[in-house]
Amino acid sequence: MRLSKLIALVWLGLCSWQVSANKGVDLIQSQAHWIDRSGQAVIEQATQSPFESFEHLLAKGYSKHPIWIKVSYKKADKKNNEDLVLRILPTYLDEVTLYQRVGQEWISSTTGDRYPFAERDNQNTALSFNLHPQAEDVLYLRLQTTSTSLMSLEVVTQKNFSELEGRRDTLLGIYFGALIILMVISTTLGWLSKQTHLRLFALFEFFELLYASSFTGYMPRFILPSHPLLMDLLFGVFVISHIFTGILFHRSLLKNLLNHRIINLTFNFVTVLYLCLYALYLFYDRQTALSLTLLLMLPCTLIFAYVALFIFVKKPKIPNKYAIASIYAALVGSILFALAPPLGLIDGVEISLYASLLNGFVFSILMFILLLSDLRYQEKQLLELEKTALVSNQEIAFQRAENERQSKFMAMLSHELKTPLAVIKLAVDSGLKNNRYETHANKAITDLNQIIDRSVQMSRLDQGTYPIQKTELNVSELLQSLLGDQAHRFELNMPSNLKIQSDPFLVQIILVNLIENALKYSKEESSITVEFKETGEQMIMTISNLPNIAGMPASEFVFDKFYRSSNASHISGSGLGLYLVKALAEMLKGSIIYEPKSGWVKFILCLPK
Repeated sequence: MRLSKLIALVWLGLCSWQVSANKGVDLIQSQAHWIDRSGQAVIEQATQSPFESFEHLLAKGYSKHPIWIKVSYKKADKKNNEDLVLRILPTYLDEVTLYQRVGQEWISSTTGDRYPFAERDNQNTALSFNLHPQAEDVLYLRLQTTSTSLMSLEVVTQKNFSELEGRRDTLLGIYFGALIILMVISTTLGWLSKQTHLRLFALFEFFELLYASSFTGYMPRFILPSHPLLMDLLFGVFVISHIFTGILFHRSLLKNLLNHRIINLTFNFVTVLYLCLYALYLFYDRQTALSLTLLLMLPCTLIFAYVALFIFVKKPKIPNKYAIASIYAALVGSILFALAPPLGLIDGVEISLYASLLNGFVFSILMFILLLSDLRYQEKQLLELEKTALVSNQEIAFQRAENERQSKFMAMLSHELKTPLAVIKLAVDSGLKNNRYETHANKAITDLNQIIDRSVQMSRLDQGTYPIQKTELNVSELLQSLLGDQAHRFELNMPSNLKIQSDPFLVQIILVNLIENALKYSKEESSITVEFKETGEQMIMTISNLPNIAGMPASEFVFDKFYRSSNASHISGSGLGLYLVKALAEMLKGSIIYEPKSGWVKFILCLPK
């Protein structure tokens, strides 16, 4: 972006340098024009006709009549004795005939883009005539062209002519270099991004390059020097294509940005008209086609003005909206400035010769900067979308995992509830008094209560609704009360009066789950070992048992919610006990680890004192 701005500033500076370089070297004292309505006038008739003076440029639009120009110039200093040159711009004029009077005789010579480059007086890009040293200081020119009758004249010395052409070559070299850079970059971006408006911008830059090289005379000089008629035909094609591809680009860009019905319809209509101009130019009337090419820019200019106003007033949600509106507002003025002199609407100045090139160049730079900014905005949006998609995928994966856990839990809950309920129903149906099903019924009811309690505890834990209320707790007494009628299976190694500062309710849940887990998954009537140790800041409890048919739990899943060994399906349980133990221990700033050793299932609980 900085490079584009630098190129634009350098080129505009060189334009000023070129204009300022022309001052003081032009020997023309006056110039006037006369339009030959009959088209048949010869030099003798022209000299007797009423000429109308003009300054700076001849700007008579697209005229079908020959135009005669009378030029009065100052003879060079005799001491200098340097040849003079009549320099003519632009270079696309079809036919310019010079008449110089030497004595009583008129000497004529002709140049233009319909004549081979090798036949020109000077092998420079600009059209030129070497003035006869003995000629009078008044000369006449006859201009006949299908292009616009926009013409600049200068009478300069041969030395100044070479200097002016050198400056012009330098200026245009930078211009063409910048165009080529923009075309290559935009082509690459269009190919990589696959965006239509970027590809059309690259196509516009390509035709801008062809148009500029033919407009400035470089194509007839270096590419087709021996085929002037073909070059003359191609120039008109390049003029139409240059503007047409610009219209296509704006049509695609604005459709992508605004998709406004009026704008779209107008551009569609203008697009069809420009396609018709190709046929008109190639098969009917070149001058009419070229004049209509410029005239059709006027409705496009109105659309550009409407776009700028629409964005400023409506403030649509598009990136860089104020930059876009400003560019289109500036484009309106630059197009009108470029169109008015060629159409003969106003008299031009020297810079008007390059108005179309200036307009295209500045527009290209600004649009290129805007398109780069738009690409960066799209890249940023894409990154944000990718981040959003990643978060959404993570949320989906999490929700899917939660659904799977809930499904497993519901399946487990259904299975676990059916068995005790069936036992209860059987007991109720058979009668409980003095019945052998009485013990089973009580056990089933206990299992149901445990499942319900753990489910409620898990829900409260997930919701973070467990309040912690620490108080002094005698762990020895609590453990003895929890063992109940299963105390005979436990081998205890603990102090008689082990106390800690903790939440009694949460510690009870932890111990209950560890005890019940050991009882459920140990061999029938095998011993369960419980050991307590104290450190300066912690109480450490180790509970160990020999596994039954359920086997050793998997170390990586043992504390997961709803985890149960694949061999434990016949044992009543929810898969929540050890999950609750770990979560509650961490809430109390403690920890629980599973450490299997020599065929023993071993859990180590650490709680702060």
